[in-house]
Amino acid sequence: MRATVAGRERAGGVELPYWPGHFVRQQRPVNPGALERTPLPYRSSMTTPDVARSDGPCVTIRCRDNPAIGVEFSDRFGFDQDSVHYAVELQAPGLTARVDEVVAWIWDSDLYAFLEELAADYRGWHGERTWHNNDRDLTVSAVFRSGGHVGLTWTARPWPEAQAGWSASVTTWSEAGEQMASLAADIRRFLTGGPR
Repeated sequence: MRATVAGRERAGGVELPYWPGHFVRQQRPVNPGALERTPLPYRSSMTTPDVARSDGPCVTIRCRDNPAIGVEFSDRFGFDQDSVHYAVELQAPGLTARVDEVVAWIWDSDLYAFLEELAADYRGWHGERTWHNNDRDLTVSAVFRSGGHVGLTWTARPWPEAQAGWSASVTTWSEAGEQMASLAADIRRFLTGGPR
């Protein structure tokens, strides 16, 4: 299926504009059960540093409990040495939400440092831990579940100060320890532009 909305064409769904540069795409699969049977490529660490649609570096995080749920970091660029800009796309059956310009400033507490702390606490913690970027358009909340699993709730909320804004969240589950350490390393390489 190909659809055009507000001048943006995408295969497999419709992109609905919410603000210049920010789109939410609603996908309607012909056979909803096909999502459960479709094999998705991912490493055992549940992250996949690979090439995004823009042919640049990206990291895809898949939920270990349901691989149809994921988060993709892509389209990294920078105007200067003080920041890096990137896109975050949340994916779940029937939902694709994308924020095209999340900004990480050098004075921010980095996402990869938050993930590294979670990996170091592989024995678990009580309650919820939260990280957000300076603009608060990306928030990550972490909880520890018995059996050594970490639930990361990724929330995209462009223009959080706007009254008529939107937000979307997905939760991915990973194993504590090595999978979290691998995820942190993949995000560090993506944000810093380091070697693979």
